[in-house]
Amino acid sequence: MITFIAIAEILSWVVLGVVVVLLCLMGRAHMALVRYVHTLEGNTASTEKPEIVGSPAPAFRLTTLDRSQTVSFENNQGHPTLLVFLSPTCHPCHLILPHLSEMSATWQEKGGMLYGISSGDPDEMSRVIARYNLSFPILHEEQWEVTRKYRVPGTPWGIAINTRGIVSGKGVIKQKEQIMSLMETALDHVTPLVSSAG
Repeated sequence: MITFIAIAEILSWVVLGVVVVLLCLMGRAHMALVRYVHTLEGNTASTEKPEIVGSPAPAFRLTTLDRSQTVSFENNQGHPTLLVFLSPTCHPCHLILPHLSEMSATWQEKGGMLYGISSGDPDEMSRVIARYNLSFPILHEEQWEVTRKYRVPGTPWGIAINTRGIVSGKGVIKQKEQIMSLMETALDHVTPLVSSAG
């Protein structure tokens, strides 16, 4: 009986030790994640980045998923532009692709430029977009360089840039109406995207 009690006491101390070790490891993992997020967002404890809306759009240079074309954004001033940040593992991103495909022709008729920007595996993203007849390029970023410049918190996320090269809107785009709203901000309210009669 005494042996059984001694074994039970030893086991309880072992379990307690394992729990303490796991809690320490979880704390370290949490701190590493916090540091990673701060690095990704470009935040430091002492400085806050200014709001992106109303600021000049940061320049970038990216290649398409198949590496057949390089797009340099600094050449797009004078065109309203919509940047759509996507990920191959983001289910809502998959759901907006048909809307983007449908709206891209009208957008391009208005002089608009539309770019998808993916930071995920290019082969996986290529498989996702193969299901849709997209008439706009999907660009690939290697190290989230454009995501950081535009302070994108997640996907799907849209950034509207007006004809003067100023960021005019930003936001989550999970519905067609949200995409249309961002496109309208990029048009400087000169020409409506959809006629009021329709």
